[in-house]
Amino acid sequence: MSVREIPYIFVGLLVQAYKWVELQLMQLFRSKLQRRIVHTYAKLGIVFDIDSGKESNNNNSLALVDDKYVTKKSAYKRIIRIKVHDKVYFTRIANSASMGMGETYMDGNWDCDELTELFKRIMREKVFLEYLNPWNRFLNYAHLSFFNLQTESKAWEVGKQHYDLGSQSLP
Repeated sequence: MSVREIPYIFVGLLVQAYKWVELQLMQLFRSKLQRRIVHTYAKLGIVFDIDSGKESNNNNSLALVDDKYVTKKSAYKRIIRIKVHDKVYFTRIANSASMGMGETYMDGNWDCDELTELFKRIMREKVFLEYLNPWNRFLNYAHLSFFNLQTESKAWEVGKQHYDLGSQSLP
């Protein structure tokens, strides 16, 4: 690590700390956030099904909408279903937008049979920008654009480590 990288790492840690605190606060208002997200995604023809197997309270009717409502609100003919296994999904996507959606998918918090069409609709309509606050959007942009440590010299270092087979002995 060079001296030039220290400010970038420091700012990156500050952004991550802020986002963690924000996520904890969002957990307090998850039901309101869930309602907003469900109604926003209804415009894209997306229906959320909450998996009640993980949570003991039967509060599944909190913000879920039926297929008729989605069909009336959406310009899309085909409905896509997202099965949410853990309600942390809603706060994570509000906190980190599309990155949070991808991370929660990898964590197994939700499933969808039509991932390609789902992400096509979300990215085309930029729906995640509707509930991501401006300060959080700025921090995401700053963290991913200005504080990206993938410099040209780092690229060669990573390339050598991962792809240079000349220094390894073959069996």
